[in-house]
Amino acid sequence: MMHWDVEVYVDDMIVKSRDRVDHLVTLERFFERIGQFRLRLNPKKCTFGVISRKLLGYMKSIKGSIVVDHLASLLVSNGRAIDDDFLDEDVAAVTSLLGWRMYFDGATNHSGYGIGFLLISPHGDHIPRSVGLAFLDRHLTTNNIVEYEACILGLETAHELGIRQIKVFGDSNMILRQIQGEWKTRDVKLRLYHAYLELLVGRFDDLRYMHLPRVQNQFADALATLTSMIDILADTIVRPLLIELRSVPAYYCLIDEAKLDDGLPWYHDIYQF
Repeated sequence: MMHWDVEVYVDDMIVKSRDRVDHLVTLERFFERIGQFRLRLNPKKCTFGVISRKLLGYMKSIKGSIVVDHLASLLVSNGRAIDDDFLDEDVAAVTSLLGWRMYFDGATNHSGYGIGFLLISPHGDHIPRSVGLAFLDRHLTTNNIVEYEACILGLETAHELGIRQIKVFGDSNMILRQIQGEWKTRDVKLRLYHAYLELLVGRFDDLRYMHLPRVQNQFADALATLTSMIDILADTIVRPLLIELRSVPAYYCLIDEAKLDDGLPWYHDIYQF
C-alpha cells in the first residue's frame, strides 16, 4: 500500500484515493493492515475528507506521537498527479525520520522458536512485535537462522511503516557483521537469508548497526521468548500487550492516609493502650 494508497510523513500517515467510492475500500484495507501489527489510532487526531489542496495545511499543523497517530484522507482529482501535492519546501524540514531505533532477537528452546523486535520512535513510543516460527520444526534450524528471521521481520515492518533511516541493535554479533560485509556468510543455510537481507537493506536511506550485550537487549529477548514457549492457534486473536509500572499495591485505596500522616510515633497506640 505504501506510495500507492498510503504516504507517511514523520508522525503522520495519509490514506489517499481518487474518488469517494474507492476511498472507503482503501480505508478498509488500511485498517486491516494496521490491525495485523496491533497498531491503534488516536481518534482525536484523525481527520477525514480532506481534499488535496487543503492537505498541506493539515500536515503543517498536526503533530502526533507515533507514526499512525494521525490519519488524514486525501481525495485526488483525476487530472492531477498524486505526488504534486507533496512537493513543498516547508514539508522537507519535518520529513526526517532520524531517531528511530530497532532492537531484535530470536529464541530457541525445547518448546519452540520465537522472534521479537521493538521499534522505538523519535518520541519514545514503543512498537513491539512477537512472532512464533511454526515452520522451523520441519527444517534444520540454528540460532543464527532465528536471529536472521528476527532482523528481517523488524526491517520489513519498519520499511512498511515508511521508516527509511534507523539504528539497528542486536546481540548477534555475527549477523551485524555480515550485514555490514565485514564477515562472509559461509553457512549454506544462511546464504538465502543474507541475500534477502541485503536486498531489504538497500531499500533504506540510512541504516546504522550496533552490537549489544544480551543483558541490554532484554525487551526484544522477552518478546522472542514469549512466543517460543506458548502455543497459539492459527485463528487466535491476541490483543495488544499493555506493559506498565505500578508504584502502589492493589489495596492502596483501603489505606487511611490520614492516620498514616498524623505525625505521631509508631508506638503511640501501644503506649496509649
